[in-house]
Amino acid sequence: MVRALAAAHDYADQTKSGAPLRIIDQGAKSSERYSSRIFALATLSPKIQSAIVAGTQPPELTLDRLVQSTIPFEWAA
Repeated sequence: MVRALAAAHDYADQTKSGAPLRIIDQGAKSSERYSSRIFALATLSPKIQSAIVAGTQPPELTLDRLVQSTIPFEWAA
């Protein structure tokens, strides 16, 4: 999960710099489907991201569950 979170921030940084997602995918050697699903992790609340990095997130908070759900932009949600 930590690697996916780091990749999400990398994708976000590159898109902020103007790079199209398909070019980022080529550089990361990942599929557009994967990167678009992982990209949303960069919008998680800082509290959740810190828990993931520390390994203290709830056991039910898995990468599969995160990428298959719709991550709300409002952190309170």
